[in-house]
Amino acid sequence: MKNIGVGVIAILGLFVLVLYLVSAAQWDPLNGEISRIDRFIQRNEFNGVTLDTRPLTPYSENIRLSVVPQLLGYYELYKKDSNPRYYQDIVDRADFLVLHFDELFRGDAFDGMTGYALLAAFELTNNETYFLKGEDIVELCAGLDDQQIALNWGLMCGMAISKYIEVYGDPNYIYLLRRIIDYQAQFQHPDGSFPHYCPGSTDIHYTAWMSMELIKIKEGFPYKRIDEYLNNTYNFLKVRVNDTGEPEYQVNLCQSSEGPECIGYYYSRASGCPQDYDTRGWVNELGYELLAFDYFHDREYYKVASFLTRLSRNGAYKDKWAYPQPLEDPAYLWSIGDPSVPRTSLIFWALASIYADR
Repeated sequence: MKNIGVGVIAILGLFVLVLYLVSAAQWDPLNGEISRIDRFIQRNEFNGVTLDTRPLTPYSENIRLSVVPQLLGYYELYKKDSNPRYYQDIVDRADFLVLHFDELFRGDAFDGMTGYALLAAFELTNNETYFLKGEDIVELCAGLDDQQIALNWGLMCGMAISKYIEVYGDPNYIYLLRRIIDYQAQFQHPDGSFPHYCPGSTDIHYTAWMSMELIKIKEGFPYKRIDEYLNNTYNFLKVRVNDTGEPEYQVNLCQSSEGPECIGYYYSRASGCPQDYDTRGWVNELGYELLAFDYFHDREYYKVASFLTRLSRNGAYKDKWAYPQPLEDPAYLWSIGDPSVPRTSLIFWALASIYADR
C-alpha cells in the first residue's frame, strides 16, 4: 500500500508539473498569422502581384513597399519549406520587378531593397536576368557618397551588397559594405536608438526598421559591428513596449513631478525633427520589433505578437492603428489604407523571416 501511495504522489507531481509547463508556455500566433496574410495576398493577386487599390505615389515607393516585401516573404518561406507555389510567387514578383525596372529605378539608396529582392530571387532560381538587374543596383550603391548611405537608406544598399557577396562572392564589395555599416556608428545614440531624418532625434519606428535591416545584412555578412548595433537597438526597443505590447512614444521621466521637462519623446517629430512626418502607429513597425525580439529570444515578443494579432482582420492590416495623419499631410493618402497592402506585405516579410530563422 505504501508503494501505491508513493506512486500516486509521483503521478500527481508529474501532472502538476505538466500543468505548470502548459500554463507557463506562451501562445505564439506566428504560423497562423503567416497563413492568413498569405491567403490575403493570394486572394488579391493580379498578374502575379498584389497591389493596393489606392493611387499611391511615387509608383516606385508603392512597389518597394508591396511587391518587394511580398517576394522576400515568399523567399523566406521557400527557404524553409521548398513549396513549389512559393517558388512561383517569387518568380512572378521578380518578373514584375524586371518588367517595370525602369519605372522603379530611382537612382538612390532606396533601390537597394529592390536589388536585395532580385538577388534573393536569383539565389533560388539561377535566373541571370534577376542577377544582372540586382548587380546594376549594387553598382549604383557603390557610387553613393557618405550622405547618401546614412541610416536606413544606407542599410538598404547594405542588404543588396550583402546578398551580392553571398551569391557571387565578389571580395571587392566587402570593403564597401563595411564602410556602410561602420558609417552608422556616428548616428546611434547612447540609449541604442537611431534617428530618422534629423541626427539629434530619437525614433522607435526607424530604430526597429534598422534592426531588421541589420539582421538581414548579417545573414550574408557576419560582422562584429552589426552585433554591437543590434545589442544596443534591442536594449532600447525592449523598454519602449508597454504591458499591452504597444510601443510607448512618450513617457514621464520624473518620479514625483510633471511638466514639459519631464516628458521623454521617442518619435522623430517630437524629439528634435519637427519637419519629419509622424512616425507613430504605422503597423509594420510591430513586425520589425517582433523580428528583433525573436532574434534575442526575448519574451516581449509575445506581448507585441498579441497586440499585432488583435489588429489583424482576415490576414490584413490598416496602415496605422492610431495617431491619424491630418488631411493636409503629404503622407495622408498613405495612412488611411484599410486594408493596406504595403503594411501587410512588410509584416509578411518580417514574420516569414522569423519563421525561416527558427
